[in-house]
Amino acid sequence: MKRIIKLLIFAGLFFTMILPAGANQVKAFRYHLGPDSIRVVMEMGSEPEYSWWITQNPPAIHLVLYRTVQGKESDAKISGNDDLLTSVDSSPKNFYVQYLRFNLKYRLPPDAVNIWKHKEPDRLVIDLNRAYSISGSWRLTPRVIWNRTEQATSKLGYLMINSLMVKPSDGTGIIGVGLAKGNTQSREKTSDIVKNEGALAGVNGGFFNSAGGPAGLIIKDGRLLSPPASRRPARTSFGITDDKKVLMDRIGIKDNKLFCIESRDWSKINMAMGGGPRLLRDGKVCLTTDAEELGKNGNNITRRAPRTAFGIMPDGQFLMLTVNGYDNGRKEGMLLEELAEYLKNLGVKDAMGLDGGTSTTMVVQGEVVSLGRGIPKAETKVADALLVFDEDVLKAPFTIKIEPPDDAITASPGASMKFNITVADVLGRPVEDDTAVFLDSDMGRVATVVGTKNGKAAFTLDDIGAAGLYHVTATCGTAVGQSCISVLPGEPQKLAANISEAGKDGDYMVELLLCDAAFNPVPSRLMLIEPVEGKGKPDKAEITTGSDGTAGFTWLGGESGDVFNVTVGNGVVMRCVVSPGVTELPIVSGDADGAK
Repeated sequence: MKRIIKLLIFAGLFFTMILPAGANQVKAFRYHLGPDSIRVVMEMGSEPEYSWWITQNPPAIHLVLYRTVQGKESDAKISGNDDLLTSVDSSPKNFYVQYLRFNLKYRLPPDAVNIWKHKEPDRLVIDLNRAYSISGSWRLTPRVIWNRTEQATSKLGYLMINSLMVKPSDGTGIIGVGLAKGNTQSREKTSDIVKNEGALAGVNGGFFNSAGGPAGLIIKDGRLLSPPASRRPARTSFGITDDKKVLMDRIGIKDNKLFCIESRDWSKINMAMGGGPRLLRDGKVCLTTDAEELGKNGNNITRRAPRTAFGIMPDGQFLMLTVNGYDNGRKEGMLLEELAEYLKNLGVKDAMGLDGGTSTTMVVQGEVVSLGRGIPKAETKVADALLVFDEDVLKAPFTIKIEPPDDAITASPGASMKFNITVADVLGRPVEDDTAVFLDSDMGRVATVVGTKNGKAAFTLDDIGAAGLYHVTATCGTAVGQSCISVLPGEPQKLAANISEAGKDGDYMVELLLCDAAFNPVPSRLMLIEPVEGKGKPDKAEITTGSDGTAGFTWLGGESGDVFNVTVGNGVVMRCVVSPGVTELPIVSGDADGAK
């Protein structure tokens, strides 16, 4: 069943006492919320002219309405709660251009947003698809691949899922255990453990004591450094034997000796890490939450939360996985049942959980990569980490260069610009084909992800009509490249007037707005005011636009219906009839395309 939330408007969000020909207005808003989509319908006075873009931080859709006037504005509030659309803000850019910001709980890629016009009656429709999935992968070495998926669903909200697929070189030698500050009495950030151990990558390990140190099994180089928790039942651990076999069992301790619930031999273990609960056994969901006292009658880790997991694939490869929400909060992430199903769908054979919640961290090449797209949280200090070692030649993206055709362009409605990208590894070699490059821009619109070929890729920045600085970011693995493009206002093309009665009869306040073809204000331009018909005259014969493209004067001793001309630039003349309200002035002589 669809839910509906209404925008509460007092006397209308946009209205004007005098609506001139050619100007538009928003008459009403309607919101329809479905399980996987949101539809916003804006009832318009006439066919809308608009542009839009998406920002990541804060996540929002920005909509600009052109030739749209606004009078008194009330606060717009959404009644009801939604897990994507949180609120809408509105404000005028000037008296002829209106701006709306749709605030989101998490960011959407451009292809999850469709904004379109409906005719008879005139409407602007905004469709938001709350369910999407974007994936990319990067080969770090010949035996290690890092995968990332950003996805959103109506049930789980936004999730960032990172995984390391590790192919052992000799059955064991590529993974290991790292301890905080090299002992069992301390805690430090996962990123510091990875750095201090000289590892290529790693994730946080098992549970820890509040006072510091592991609260579960740790075996390193054949030495038992931390026993299983004695006051808890046997919990799931994984271990690698001296003869390279990989085990995953529930391990406890009794009389200072390890015992295995499954009655397998754990006497010759070279490396092991404890956690829990068991998630998968032989490819089937097998949750041991209650048996390991990790449910409501124990430590209770069953709530929705960020997650860290370790798995073994049918071909013997290791999987290390982290799941985070948008803001990395305690209530964002997966339930254990959802995590088990996700791993099952990846084809994992056996899997177990490690410590989750705020501990969940993945580090690749010294960078924390498990943060969601929202506000980063401080990295939690942990007792141990599961590490990936590989001294083979790095194939990971190391440098990324964005090459725009120009550093500055002139704004134009519907303009676009093509960018080229070059990605190389640490030795300057092209990265593998189909290596993912994630894209983002704070204005305009770009594709969310593109793939490389011979170390190169290209993308187009669309809808760059608005003047300003456009920052484009390309991320490929841990390599980040940025480019900044200056979009300058074009030549004057449009002139609008906002006229109101002054205190004295026959006097009128006139505010002029000079814009280019894309409705960008044109600053620092001289305009000449010349009476044509009527009794009135301007108090200034010459005015210059400010940084916002506006300039004003007083029409003295006149009456409604008086006429004056405005000469802009190199002889373009526009004519205005004195009448309270907002109007766009017609060109009576000259060529606006050639205005300087």
